[in-house]
Amino acid sequence: MSNSTGGSTGNLKQWQYRIFGTVWITYFAYYLCRFNLSIVKGTMVEGYEWSQTGFGWAFTSLALAYAFGQLVNGQLADRFGSRRIASLGVLGSVVMNLAVFVLVTAAPPGVGDATLVFWLFVAFWGVNGFFQAMGWSSMVRVMAHWFPVRVRGKVMGAMGTCYLLGNAFTWTVALVLMSELGERFGCDWRSVFLIPAAMFGCVGVFFFVMIRNRPEDVGMPPVDE
Repeated sequence: MSNSTGGSTGNLKQWQYRIFGTVWITYFAYYLCRFNLSIVKGTMVEGYEWSQTGFGWAFTSLALAYAFGQLVNGQLADRFGSRRIASLGVLGSVVMNLAVFVLVTAAPPGVGDATLVFWLFVAFWGVNGFFQAMGWSSMVRVMAHWFPVRVRGKVMGAMGTCYLLGNAFTWTVALVLMSELGERFGCDWRSVFLIPAAMFGCVGVFFFVMIRNRPEDVGMPPVDE
């Protein structure tokens, strides 16, 4: 009996490390397709001759959609499982960033109707906000299933480090893409919507492969049983 219990405990520990690492990396990567816009704001405003005030609609649309998404996506995670919903969030956010990349590539500054480009951009970025909101509620749900109440505070405290690091990493990637180094590899400001999306997509595949919603999915009892 003791050997069985010890083996089960060891197996649980391995899965907890796996789940924590996967969740940390994935939510860290969520920022790649959300905070990248801040770096190219000035370039887009100047190139398309949009107003600084008007550009605020892009951030507003994302914030409103993100807030609405927080209200509904937790329920979706409960019903369909965090693995599916968080992965859908990655997919949707990647698609919306790619849609912006295609938009600004097909209609660069000085070509086409800048007003139409603006409102399409705002719409894409708003939808991106909804998909981005699928991340946090799903991640919290997974962590609650895999870590007992007695350690959950410490675990979520460590999890919180992905916010600042993810934000800083996103800005670093965007700045490199817009630098002389990025230009040597054929990148420019539009690449800020392409390369981070590709990186995020790879992390999304990693998440879907590595994550499991709860211990019961791999034949173990609930952690708080």
